[in-house]
Amino acid sequence: MRGVLPSIAAILFCQLALAKIEKIFPRVRRSLCTFCDSTKKNTLTKSESLMSLPKPPKRPFYGTWIDYFSSSLSIHADSSFEYSWSSNMNGSWTSGKWERVKDTFFFRKISLNYNSPNAYPAPERLCLHKDKLYRMDVDGHLMEEKISSSFSVKTSRRFKTFYFREKSRNRYYFDSSYYQDAADRRFRMGFGINWTLQPLAGYRVVGSFGFSLSPRYIFEPTHPSYWSIGIPLTTGFSRLDDSASVDLKLGLMFDLPLILNFNHELGGVAGGGSRFGYFVGGGIGYHYNHFTAANDKGTITEQVNGFGPVINGGIRFSFKKYRIQQLECKFSYMKMMVASKPDIIGIGLVMNF
Repeated sequence: MRGVLPSIAAILFCQLALAKIEKIFPRVRRSLCTFCDSTKKNTLTKSESLMSLPKPPKRPFYGTWIDYFSSSLSIHADSSFEYSWSSNMNGSWTSGKWERVKDTFFFRKISLNYNSPNAYPAPERLCLHKDKLYRMDVDGHLMEEKISSSFSVKTSRRFKTFYFREKSRNRYYFDSSYYQDAADRRFRMGFGINWTLQPLAGYRVVGSFGFSLSPRYIFEPTHPSYWSIGIPLTTGFSRLDDSASVDLKLGLMFDLPLILNFNHELGGVAGGGSRFGYFVGGGIGYHYNHFTAANDKGTITEQVNGFGPVINGGIRFSFKKYRIQQLECKFSYMKMMVASKPDIIGIGLVMNF
C-alpha cells in the first residue's frame, strides 16, 4: 500500500496538470501524452504532422515568360516589367511597374508604343498558379477560352489556358535560391583525366594516362576567394614492355596527393561577372608507377614508389550561368623523396560538380 498510494497520487497530479495545460495549449497536451505513454499510437492527422515540417522554397518568378501568341513578359526584381507582342508585322511594347498581392500580379503601364491600333495590350493582372502565370477575368477567376486550330475548321475544347510559361532557354532568368543552395555546399566532387610525365636521365620521358576522382572540401564558401582541401586520386597505366613477348602490356600507375588550395573566382555570378577562376596550392603526395623506359639502345623496366612534396595550380571555366559546374585545367609538380629523386609532372582536365 505504501508504494501504490504515491503512484496513484502522481498519476492524478499529472492528469490535473495536463487538463490545465490543454485549456491553454491543446497541442502541448498531445505532445506530453505521447512522451509520457510511448505505447499509445500517434493520433495526429497527416496534415497536422506536416505543419511543423519546413516548406520547400518556391521557385522565383523573376525572368522572361512567353506564351503561345508571340508575347513575352519580363519580370524584374526591382518591380519593373517589359511586355512585347508581335504578329504579322504588327507589334506593341510596354514597360512599367508591377505589384504583387498574394498570388496576383498587377501591372501598371508607364510607357506604351505600338505600330497598329489592333496591337495586343499588356495584361492588367495575372495569377501565379502552379509555376505558371494565368490570365484572369473580371471576377478574379482563371480565364477559359477556345483556341482556333489551323488544321481544322472547328475550335478546340475550352480549357484553362495559362498566359505565360517560363522560357526554357532564358539567359536572363536567374534562380537565386538554387544558386545559393549549390554555392553553399561544402563538399564538391570532380571527375576527369590526367597525364603524368616522368623525365628519366638517358631515356625518353615516361608517359602515363589515368582517370581522376577529385573530392574536395571548402572551408569557408565565401566569394570571391576561399580555401579548400582535396584528395585528387588518379589511377592509370604505363607502357610495360616484355622482351620475351610481343604483346603490349600495361603497368599500374597510382597517384594520391593531399592538397590545400587557395581559390579565387573572377567576377560575381548574379552580376554577370567573368566565368574564369584560378587556384594555387600545395601539399604532400604518394606516387607509384611500374613502367618501361626506352632509348635508342634498348629499354629498362623500373618500379618507383614513395612520398614527396607537391605543388599545383590551374584555371577553371564555367559553361553555365550558375557557375556551379566548372571545367578545371590543372598542372602539378612532385619531387619524390627516394634515392633517384624523380620528378613527376601532371597535367589534368577535371569537371567539377
